[in-house]
Amino acid sequence: MKKLFLMFAAVAALFATSCVTDTTSDVAVTGGECDVTLSVVAPGADSRTIGDGLKATDLTCAVYDHEWKYLTTKTTTFDNGSLSTTIEMRLVKGKEYNFVFWAQAPGAPYTFVPDQGTVKVDYSGAANDEIRDAFCQLHTFTVPDKATFDETVYLRRPFAQINFGSD
Repeated sequence: MKKLFLMFAAVAALFATSCVTDTTSDVAVTGGECDVTLSVVAPGADSRTIGDGLKATDLTCAVYDHEWKYLTTKTTTFDNGSLSTTIEMRLVKGKEYNFVFWAQAPGAPYTFVPDQGTVKVDYSGAANDEIRDAFCQLHTFTVPDKATFDETVYLRRPFAQINFGSD
């Protein structure tokens, strides 16, 4: 009878611990975090476009894990007409991350939805308006086993420019 009671107690303890949520973070498992600084630069007037891109000041950075599971979003603005800024965050050492950068002008006809990984476009309005300028980039890296890590990301224009000439 005593053995039967102990067996039921052991099974009950097993069931009780199997329902507990694991609250340990990746930090404890992998050995720490790294302070990551991403320097983000857009091409601006030195690219082969007519517009200078200075109106595309709002930058959104969506962070995904290596399997493209959405993690978080960081937003910032470019510094005073320089088309450059920095984004700082703490990431887990040894983990691979995917970053999607999207920069646009305030009031632009685009809606970037980071958790769905989509950009929606409103096609009404003039096609040659500077407000339609945008920049984007996909950047992937594995966080090194360091205390700090700096990386530069160069954005690209996603839309082609077509120049027409006539006489």
